[in-house]
Amino acid sequence: KTIIDKIGKTPDEIETNKDDVEYTKQVKDKDIKKKKNNIAKQKFYPRDVVRIYEPSDLMKSINWSDKTYIIDKVFTPKKEFTVYEYKLKGMTKKFKEQDLQKISEVQNETDQPEMFKVS
Repeated sequence: KTIIDKIGKTPDEIETNKDDVEYTKQVKDKDIKKKKNNIAKQKFYPRDVVRIYEPSDLMKSINWSDKTYIIDKVFTPKKEFTVYEYKLKGMTKKFKEQDLQKISEVQNETDQPEMFKVS
């Protein structure tokens, strides 16, 4: 018998106990609690300052852009369990929250150093 992951019960168990008010309330509460964990939450807001995730073959650790960007627009998901997307000022691409890192303040702002690739 297949157990429904969200509530930990089989369809037969639910069907046989559907007239038991306490049992059905318990099943519904478990289902609602599980769904609340999957609901999308807005992490960034317009005018927030962020850095962009920049994967690199040279550095295997997490790399964030030296340049900071400002969130221009927030795209709300059409379904509550999908993710928010964010558009940055001066860019056309949309970013998901895992691609952005919020910056509270920039200390010792410097120009990007010129890098050369040695072959």
